[in-house]
Amino acid sequence: PAYNIISTIKGSENEKIIITAHYDHLGLSKSGIYYGADDNASGVAAMLELARVFKENGIQKQLVFIAFSCEEIGLLGSKYFVDNPPFQLNDVVAVVNLDMVGRLRKKELTINGSKSNELRNIISGISQNDFVINFDSPDQEQSDHASFSKKGVPAIHLFTNVHPEYH
Repeated sequence: PAYNIISTIKGSENEKIIITAHYDHLGLSKSGIYYGADDNASGVAAMLELARVFKENGIQKQLVFIAFSCEEIGLLGSKYFVDNPPFQLNDVVAVVNLDMVGRLRKKELTINGSKSNELRNIISGISQNDFVINFDSPDQEQSDHASFSKKGVPAIHLFTNVHPEYH
């Protein structure tokens, strides 16, 4: 059995922002080293820290935090969620997926997904002096944000790129 783990922080508005990460990984390598620290313990850690900060500071929109299972074997957790949502997906204004965000040392961030120009414009205006932001293909389907995009929900995937310890 596999499980998605969901938590919410209620806001004063009905609109929702979903923040996601996946907590599964591929397992042990031949050397016995478990290379899941970036893919995707970094995403889960970032998601938990965001939940802590938002809980302490309050919000207007409702935040939904989801740790998905089975991303590594075909986005099964997120596909299940969007096919069986516990609330109307049309209440979701954005999904921010954190997958492999642990290598921000170079201050370079790649953003995959979302055909939504509004999301891209918001992101383009944030911290341009501090970070290099690369927009990748809006059709990129290698992480859980893709399950939402296929249902018409604006969704992005934050990513600090592949490296030698990837998987």
